[in-house]
This record gives sequence, C-alpha cells and structure tokens, in this order.
Amino acid sequence: MLAIDTEGRVYSIDHTGDWFLGQDIDEALATLVTGTQPPRLTSA
Repeated sequence: MLAIDTEGRVYSIDHTGDWFLGQDIDEALATLVTGTQPPRLTSA
C-alpha cells in the first residue's frame, strides 16, 4: 500500500513496517523501479 502525505512525500506501508520512498512521486517511483532499499520508519 502506498501513502502520500499532505507535503507530497510517499510511503510504503506493509506488514514489515513503514518505509519512506521519497520526497515526491518521481523520487518514490525511482526508488521502486531501481530496487533501492528505502529507509524503514517503523517496524512491525
């Protein structure tokens, strides 16, 4: 599941935790397409 906050930052939320994908949708898509490990915000 992807979530976007009011500032446009993009997060991935799943059973393993919350992940910060990027400051905007372009950065988030680049993170997902390249397979870069995003920083974890929380753990499950």
